[in-house]
Amino acid sequence: DQPLDAARSLEAMANAMANGEFPGRDAEAAARESLALAARLTEPGSQQIANAWMVLSLAHNRSGNLVAAENAARTTWSMNKKRLDDPENRFDAAIGNLCIILTHRGSLADAAGFCEASNARRSQQPRHIVQAMSLNRLAQLRSAQCDHHRAINLAEQGLALAEELNGPGSQFATVYRMRLGIMLDEAGRSTDASVVFKRALVDTEKLNGRESGEFLDARFQLARHQSRTGLFAESIDTLRELTPAFSTRYGIDDPRTLIAQTVLA
Repeated sequence: DQPLDAARSLEAMANAMANGEFPGRDAEAAARESLALAARLTEPGSQQIANAWMVLSLAHNRSGNLVAAENAARTTWSMNKKRLDDPENRFDAAIGNLCIILTHRGSLADAAGFCEASNARRSQQPRHIVQAMSLNRLAQLRSAQCDHHRAINLAEQGLALAEELNGPGSQFATVYRMRLGIMLDEAGRSTDASVVFKRALVDTEKLNGRESGEFLDARFQLARHQSRTGLFAESIDTLRELTPAFSTRYGIDDPRTLIAQTVLA
């Protein structure tokens, strides 16, 4: 009998699903329901509706529905831009959101404006984990642009800040360490990448357990690294085990399953 509170709880759950190791289709379903509730219970153009569009964009991004993800992200950005005087406004989050989704889409020129703006705005604020997020997003953009030196430098800054704020083995630090490993691999620094991936695997097991989706992803990243460095037998053995595990956990059409199948092939 408290529908607005229920709607906010559903939005929080959908956000956790979109950002965590859950099936993308389930995150999309929760996000659509959250948006429908917000639209029914609040006035047009409300902050709750803008927030729900943001969560839906992340759920679409997780599922690989990238055109829908961009459309939803631009909707929430436009809505937040009109509400700059609202103390609950999430304009900065909407900018960072477009940075993520446009980079994932490969729209790197468009992404650059949002990523750079997000990092500049966050750098002016008190030290907080959102600054590490912005640094890491910008690093991912630079990596996609093949600007490996700047990508690694930004990723290392983001990792150092996450460790300072949350601890060396924290969730954000572990995720950012794994992303740094990917960038090191792409820059040809395979020896450094190997050390980073192995540390991330250990930290992920401690944080989330061996049965978690996070540990599954950490094992996959190490196996993909092995395939890049010529350790084909080890990589193939691991990927043959992981590919059905991805399918069981996320579904046969989830991007994580498809990427694992592609790397094994």
